[in-house]
Amino acid sequence: MISRRQFLGGAGLLAWSTRSMAQEATTGPKRLIIVHHPQGTSMQHFVPQGTPNDFQLSYILSPLLPHREKMLVLTGIDNRITELNSVATAHPNAAYTFLTGDLFLTQDPSRLTAGGPSIEQVIAERFGNITPYQRLDFAIGGTRNESGIFLPDEEHHFWYGPSDPVAAFNNPYTALQRIFGISELSPEEQWSINANRAAALQSVLRNFDLMKRNYGSSESPLLDAHADKVEQLFHRMSSSIGTCARPNISLPYNYDYSYDDNLSAPVLNQILVTAMACDYTRVATLSFANAHDHGFEWLWQQNNNRPIVDRAQWDNWHAMVHADYQPGIEHVYRWYMEQLSSFLNLLANTNDVDGDNMLDHSLVVSISEFSSGRHWHNSLPILLFGNLGSIATNRWVDFMSVDTNTFIEGSGMAVSGFTTNQLWTTLLHIFGHSDEHFGARDNSLPIGPLPNI
Repeated sequence: MISRRQFLGGAGLLAWSTRSMAQEATTGPKRLIIVHHPQGTSMQHFVPQGTPNDFQLSYILSPLLPHREKMLVLTGIDNRITELNSVATAHPNAAYTFLTGDLFLTQDPSRLTAGGPSIEQVIAERFGNITPYQRLDFAIGGTRNESGIFLPDEEHHFWYGPSDPVAAFNNPYTALQRIFGISELSPEEQWSINANRAAALQSVLRNFDLMKRNYGSSESPLLDAHADKVEQLFHRMSSSIGTCARPNISLPYNYDYSYDDNLSAPVLNQILVTAMACDYTRVATLSFANAHDHGFEWLWQQNNNRPIVDRAQWDNWHAMVHADYQPGIEHVYRWYMEQLSSFLNLLANTNDVDGDNMLDHSLVVSISEFSSGRHWHNSLPILLFGNLGSIATNRWVDFMSVDTNTFIEGSGMAVSGFTTNQLWTTLLHIFGHSDEHFGARDNSLPIGPLPNI
């Protein structure tokens, strides 16, 4: 990240042209995208059958058949951080740890927060300010509000750092305006607005430096976190977004972005892919946010024309997936994979501003915070797609210590010995870094990347 001293020492606005920067020749990915779906999966309908190089995709994974050649299926990767937290709170214990690899910042149930940044933020920071946006984040569903930006009440998955969760666009029209500008304005008018905003942000940054001198060291981390956000805004306002074509979206007049996930997913996919193709960012997240109470009405036909959630038996979707396997849940988890497949199709059929195929030059991670809605932390459902550097694709790597049926019968308690911390260390290696650990350090946690993949 460019320091505040560099920002304040410059005379005027920064000239920006990402295309004029020399790009290093590399066989690794240019960008990282994490796709998250909530409440785990149905393990008996998720785990493939066969051997690592000769396997059949399961019912849930079958929509991904067109992308099998560029897919790596991982089973048996455990989130062991949950065992190290002393606060027994199931959802935050998963949500705050599976991407950060770190314990709660404090073991106080009234003040729970992640202990560090999530993996995509670490990689975004290491990319540096080579794009107008350090990262872009999108949520499918979630609560409505005037801003069109979603920040969960408690189950945050993505983190800038401790006590600093990431918000996401969940209103497609808000995302279009914030990322691509106001469509009614000319490029000159948009630039004038950005220039005025950047000048105001310069003044704010100066005030942060004054405040740091006037307040004690205990306030410095909080001030630095706010100042970093302002720096990113300044960088964005003082950067030329360019003339990339704004996506055209069409949604029905009664569209509800908080509920109509089947309509939101395709348009947010398009906005995300277009923004990344224009090189507006190198890191993005896409998360399905309706984890608690959804009817999934568009899937009822697949469920023999019956509701997915039987309201006579269950209060909501959350309660249903808490129980043992219930018929119909596999259709929801398969639908998430259908949306992922559509997203991968978009990447595969889009070239970026360098003329490179988007899927061939991106690493896409699909993951959930649980392996089952019954709060299982072992053998998370993990898929990698696209450019994995030197790691071969079209494979299934199974680290599970027992077979799938035994794992389910044992309530997901079987430990493999391989962790999400090792997975994120592997990602750092794919992006050319040499870290030998990620997240928390504890004698019970293995270090290094995942072996033999």
